[in-house]
Amino acid sequence: RHGWRYSIAAQGVVALVLLVGMFFLPRSPRWLVLQGRSDEALRSLQLVRDAEHASAELKEIEAGCAAAGALEVPRWRELFL
Repeated sequence: RHGWRYSIAAQGVVALVLLVGMFFLPRSPRWLVLQGRSDEALRSLQLVRDAEHASAELKEIEAGCAAAGALEVPRWRELFL
């Protein structure tokens, strides 16, 4: 009779765990590069990669951000054409 409450409670526990876990995630290296914080981006990458691979990936991210910045800003009407 009250089984639906247990399933809702279980979903609430999962949501709470995800919410708390988000505070422990490092910031996105790409977002940090876009904000001009390359040193922090490198530290973030070094949490999951060795120093050599982290430096190489940071260079790729910086190149990708520079290339994306050179593109024209997309417009909403382009979605429908």
